[in-house]
Amino acid sequence: MTPKTQSEKLALLQAWQDNCKANDKLIDALETALGASMADSPIFEQLYAGEHLHTNLLADVLGDGGEWLDYYRWECKLGLYSMTVWPDGDEADTTIELDSIESLLRVIEWGRESEGE
Repeated sequence: MTPKTQSEKLALLQAWQDNCKANDKLIDALETALGASMADSPIFEQLYAGEHLHTNLLADVLGDGGEWLDYYRWECKLGLYSMTVWPDGDEADTTIELDSIESLLRVIEWGRESEGE
């Protein structure tokens, strides 16, 4: 499926974000139950390998050449922290407050438009 409408793209982003949050909850629950960090465990590695694959596939589908999905996932903590970003890398031009999947989609699409896609 190639998403054509904003609502289709947002639905894909919402599913991705929900999956990321579910992964975080699972790791937190395991760490609480075991009383130890899961950061170096095979469970952690496998869980996040699947998430990384999901992220890369979604990036390809949406045309995220700027790796904004990863930035939103790890730097913005899935919208928990709002970040002002410069989609073109030039702080003198357009800025977007990256704090939701809606703003994430705007950043991705702005990057695609500026690249002439």
